[in-house]
Amino acid sequence: MSSDLSKNDTTTSDALTESERAAELDQQGKETFDMLFSTRKPKNATAGLSSGLKSIGKGFAAGTAALIAAPVAGAKEGGAGGFVKGLGVGIVSAVALPAVGIGVGAYQLGRGMANAGEAKKAAKEGKTWDETKREWIFYLLDKEMAEVSEEIDKLERESGQFSGAGGSSSKKVKDMQYYELLGVSATATPGEIKKAYYKEARKCHPDKNPDNPDAAAKFQELGKAYQTLSDAQLRAAYDRDGISEDSQPDLQIDAKVFFNVMFGSSLVHPYIGELWISSAADSAIKTSSMHQASEDGGVDANLSKILDESNSKLATLKQTQRCCEIAIHLKSRISEFYNSEIGEARFRQSLREEAETITKGAYGAVYVTTIGSSLKLECEEYIGLQKALSLDGVSASMKKKANSFSNDMNLVSSAYKSYQHANKLNQKMAKAAAEEAEGEEGDGKDGSKEKVKKQTMPDMSEFDESIPVFLELAWAINVKDIFKTIKTACKKLFDDSSVDVSERVRRAKAVLIIGQVFFEVGKTSNSAEQNVEDIKTRAEIAVMTTMAKAQGQEIHESDAEELVRQHKQMQEAQKQQQEAS
Repeated sequence: MSSDLSKNDTTTSDALTESERAAELDQQGKETFDMLFSTRKPKNATAGLSSGLKSIGKGFAAGTAALIAAPVAGAKEGGAGGFVKGLGVGIVSAVALPAVGIGVGAYQLGRGMANAGEAKKAAKEGKTWDETKREWIFYLLDKEMAEVSEEIDKLERESGQFSGAGGSSSKKVKDMQYYELLGVSATATPGEIKKAYYKEARKCHPDKNPDNPDAAAKFQELGKAYQTLSDAQLRAAYDRDGISEDSQPDLQIDAKVFFNVMFGSSLVHPYIGELWISSAADSAIKTSSMHQASEDGGVDANLSKILDESNSKLATLKQTQRCCEIAIHLKSRISEFYNSEIGEARFRQSLREEAETITKGAYGAVYVTTIGSSLKLECEEYIGLQKALSLDGVSASMKKKANSFSNDMNLVSSAYKSYQHANKLNQKMAKAAAEEAEGEEGDGKDGSKEKVKKQTMPDMSEFDESIPVFLELAWAINVKDIFKTIKTACKKLFDDSSVDVSERVRRAKAVLIIGQVFFEVGKTSNSAEQNVEDIKTRAEIAVMTTMAKAQGQEIHESDAEELVRQHKQMQEAQKQQQEAS
């Protein structure tokens, strides 16, 4: 009896295993099919045709690849017999996969044509195609802004929980001293900690409390508390172990501060938001720090992975928020003209004054030209596409594609030139290091070691030659980023269904004026180009500002710009003295 039961259990177990294997194979097949062929609902006939052609192309490509790969794989596993078997599989795949691709392609084209009527109706109603949901919706700009902000706040709170802050007011930590210094709870989000720090720092800044001998000490303690609690792994360690008497937290370098001084102008921030190059550098530094802490055992590897995923989602959400903020600013900027409170002449004049003010700042002419060009292209395309039986929209779309291609080529060219310069400098330094190592084997009495250094190490003129090249690459990245971001921002503004289509066209025409004026002012600006010395000066001030911020000092952009101006004046005075002597 027990033997029969055992036999039945084994049979059931085998059946379950076979069932699980079949389910796994079925899932793998589905994933492979989805990877090769798109069966998502197409937006309209054009999207259906595009999806269909892609599926057909992928079918033929996959079939050809199978015809080549299957016999080779078979030969490796089973020799001549395996080759023949693999050839058979390859031939079947070469016939079947293109056939499936054609079938899926025809299906997608049919779906697209069937959806053409729905697309036409939705466009008239002012709906927008949602790429995620694959359906037509009434998009609302303010609603998305609120939802994204809420999601960002939620992720930041979760990040605080993962880093050790906990999810409730009763969460216990080893030491509350740093939290109490900032006046926040142990569950405070990174945003709340930052806000509290600046509030408290303003109160006890030594410059504002000259008669208080304890102000400087408290200000330093606040800086330590902020440096610890604003960094995920340091906060986790502090919550677990409290204040370490053996070591102080390392200075947390904020790359955003450096790039804001190097390239930034608060005057253009409403039009472009925070540059991608700034956010990417800051994220890379934090990720590297987290991974290093994980390798050293200071932070749990699982926690590191969770925070990485959270930061990735946060970066995507913040880019969406950036585009929403730009769209909302554009809507606000055109409001007086759009609502007929001022005429076009006054509107243009106010824009001209704003653009001319921007050109007086660092890289101002480049900014207004880039912003103006991007706004013009987006508005001209949208306005043109709303006209019935007009080629204006097609013409504008072609101009956009040509401009995008030009930006891409400029980026590739700049990247290649930067690589050449970096490689040249790297080779010289590697050669110098190798020759120095060889020189150390001798006695070095004749000073040959120093000679080697002087002969092989790159001199300052070679570094100076490379600076404009590296800056050109940075600007190529910035221009690409600005065009892409403004494109998305304009789409959000023009898709906003809080107004009907005719009003959206009016919005686009008003934004077009911003683009025209900015572009014109930028092109005719007499702003002096940044030479090597100017770039080096700005970089030095950017580093100084970044370090000062890391130490807890308050430095505004205007302070940094004043330092740059003073530095230039000192250099000019020194130059005049040298010429006079």
